[in-house]
Amino acid sequence: QGATYEQRLRSRDKESGDKIVWNAVSTVIGKGTFKGRSAVLINTEATVTEGGFTSVSQVDNYIQLQRSKSRIRNFGSVANTFIDGVDQGTVEVILDPPRLTRFDLRPGQRYTQKLVVEITSSAPQGRLTDRISERITRIYVGRQTIKVPVGRRQACKFRTITRSTRFGVTSKEVTTEWQDLNSGLLLKAVSGSEVTVLLRGKIDGRNI
Repeated sequence: QGATYEQRLRSRDKESGDKIVWNAVSTVIGKGTFKGRSAVLINTEATVTEGGFTSVSQVDNYIQLQRSKSRIRNFGSVANTFIDGVDQGTVEVILDPPRLTRFDLRPGQRYTQKLVVEITSSAPQGRLTDRISERITRIYVGRQTIKVPVGRRQACKFRTITRSTRFGVTSKEVTTEWQDLNSGLLLKAVSGSEVTVLLRGKIDGRNI
């Protein structure tokens, strides 16, 4: 409780050349409740300036830590977004069952999960609810040494294959991620033509 981690990230689309840089500060608030379930509440404030506009998102994430199993379950989140100080509304995400992230895998091991993502957007224009069925397969590839703007790092490499079905149409997305072996922070992610890298990372004010 009270721990903070800061990230400055850059995403670039290799096809279009579009680039976005944003800053995110996350704080572990402590015990919380989400839809009647006990959880750990983590608040994240992300700021991005693009096209002369500044967007600030304040997100409450609700998770459950299973330390003995090295696993995390994500129940969902509630986000408020402001553009140049103007409230754009609230987005609530419910994951049923909770999305599972496992760190107890050996190289080459995988697991698959099916869940429904319910997204409810509330704005002055009205309220809209959408449901997406997902089938997620996550593979732990193994450890690698990679070079990113924060330096040369030992990382754990994961590959996630997500099949999403909405209105009877299924799409597939493959994401590869490298997480810092020591801090756990995301160092790099590749999804399609988009590449995201960590420019700066801090935990409790100290550079990783």
